[in-house]
Amino acid sequence: MVKIVLTAVICFLTTRAFSQCSPATAHAMLDVNNVHARVNNGGDMWWDLLGNAKYSVPSGDSANALFAGALWIGGLDQNDELHVAAQTYRQNGNDYFPGLLDANGNVAPSTCSDFDRIWQVYGYEIDQVIALWNNGGGNMLPQDQIPADVLQWPGKGNPYNPIVGDGNLAPFFDRDGDNAYDPTQGDYPLVECGSGYADQMIWWVFNDKGNAHGETGGEPLGVEVQAMAYAYNTPALNQQTFYCYKITNKSANTYHDIYAGLWVDPDVCSLGAKYVGSDSSQNMGIVYSRYEPDLSCNQGNGYGDQPPLLGFKILKGLASDPDAPPMTHSMFYSADFSVTGNPQEPQQYYGYLKSEFKDGEHLTRDGDGYSGSIPTNYAFPDSPDDQFGFSECTADSSIGSGRHFIVSSGPGIMQPGESRVLNCVVLFVQPPVGTFPCPSLSALTQQAGLVQQFYDDVPDPRFNTLPEISIYPNPAVSGQSAIVRTGAAGTIFVMDSFGRQLREPTQVATNGRLDLSTLTAGCYLVKFTNHQGVPSFAKLIVQ
Repeated sequence: MVKIVLTAVICFLTTRAFSQCSPATAHAMLDVNNVHARVNNGGDMWWDLLGNAKYSVPSGDSANALFAGALWIGGLDQNDELHVAAQTYRQNGNDYFPGLLDANGNVAPSTCSDFDRIWQVYGYEIDQVIALWNNGGGNMLPQDQIPADVLQWPGKGNPYNPIVGDGNLAPFFDRDGDNAYDPTQGDYPLVECGSGYADQMIWWVFNDKGNAHGETGGEPLGVEVQAMAYAYNTPALNQQTFYCYKITNKSANTYHDIYAGLWVDPDVCSLGAKYVGSDSSQNMGIVYSRYEPDLSCNQGNGYGDQPPLLGFKILKGLASDPDAPPMTHSMFYSADFSVTGNPQEPQQYYGYLKSEFKDGEHLTRDGDGYSGSIPTNYAFPDSPDDQFGFSECTADSSIGSGRHFIVSSGPGIMQPGESRVLNCVVLFVQPPVGTFPCPSLSALTQQAGLVQQFYDDVPDPRFNTLPEISIYPNPAVSGQSAIVRTGAAGTIFVMDSFGRQLREPTQVATNGRLDLSTLTAGCYLVKFTNHQGVPSFAKLIVQ
């Protein structure tokens, strides 16, 4: 579907000196698990920069669940001056540019040009490297046998990637602990947010100092953002995509009240046929169809009588309060230029991250979300099928047409040189026909719970001296497969409840797959031993 993007002219005077970087142009497709999602390297994603949606799910279908998404960041420096960086449709310019910042928080156009690209790697390629290492007895690997994606991964000091240098860039498993990436020594890529490696990982780096902020007109923060999109090809995580942003303050400023969030333009049905909501217990913003499907969804994107429920869940956030939830705010605005519409000034972008409308009025949980009297940080926080709750169904909101949505985290404090992580997942479920309008969110919240369990259970091999086994999903379904996380390469044994071995052992890496096709319903014991012979055990329930 081609979307007409509303534009506004934002004029601002400045005497600031900027680098003269060109806008980002590179992109890649996250396409390993029934989602075909475009990722751009300029802080935005899910569209082709020409007005076409590129988040097809189920993969290969004509249906697109999302039109665009982008990272928003805003905070106050030690003089309480606002700094903000955001993207929407690049109609007024860009706030983000490719490349890493130097030690002084600056970037040269040549660096922007060198990093105007995206790196990606697949899990099966990492499996090949681990198998080579294991079969070779830990000897140096031949360069010509290492997949190109692994060989060129932009890990620190990679001798096979000339533009990387000695900067701390893409994450990797450092087998020999020398703090440098060398795949011939058995090193391999990892997910940034502490989950071993995925079935597909896409990495890129961008900054907000490459040129003037054409989108917001805001003062730059001087941040470098190392981003990763990743996905798992397993039934439990099918049709879900993950996004990790490692945000580093490369400026001399100490920022307070800093917020970061994911801005979303959903494409569930036609422009005016979307409602939004929140489930704060799941740290999740929600989008669903506003009308009976046959009135809005049979045209354009092809979901027909079974439109999806979309969830935007924050797994890890920026808030400095250790007791704060990952998602501290969710907010919406309409696709117009009213007081509840498109932001046009830096303060308005920042306000939406804090659940404030353009005039500074706080979001409410009564009225229509704008005109009420009870402040809230979460937009329409009750389930649409709860006739006594506050959702867009019960509020019958008359605010504008269309919906843009932001899920965010804060406030935080960022010292010079400090890094924080924003980790999000996009959830997609299709409830049964006849669910709409005002659907139950049970299918979506169930999926959100499964993802949270997966996120909580996965160990990070970079910080585990001894491997510990975890299995996901658990309970698992007979006849399918499960992901095994161990933190190191080794051997898996499957035993019955009496400790009797049931089949030949399996060699696995940090991200292995356990075939359940021969296991009937019951309780099993799974043993993992690393190459030093140290055992770990986990109980597996098969249903």
